[in-house]
Amino acid sequence: MLFNYLIFDLPHDSTEDEIRQAYLDNVRKYPPEKDPQRFRKLTQAYENIKNNRVRIYNQLHPFENISDCEDKLFELAKVKPMKRCRLGLVDLIKAQKKAF
Repeated sequence: MLFNYLIFDLPHDSTEDEIRQAYLDNVRKYPPEKDPQRFRKLTQAYENIKNNRVRIYNQLHPFENISDCEDKLFELAKVKPMKRCRLGLVDLIKAQKKAF
């Protein structure tokens, strides 16, 4: 992960705007027409940084809107438990015939 920041010559604690600006500057220097391999590496590094930052944000802030979570929990609590039923051999054969 740190390698991706080194490609853009940025510290690990860079802001989103700094990362984006460094990416755009490098893309201007190395457009896909001139150096497609370097452009691919730049784009992949930028996507990795962006995806990792989104993943970390989601892990640290899973409950942004508590009222939404409460609503979902109440909905789950209202769900009726499924009834268990024991299937006989005839029911299993019928189910197998329907599957094929």
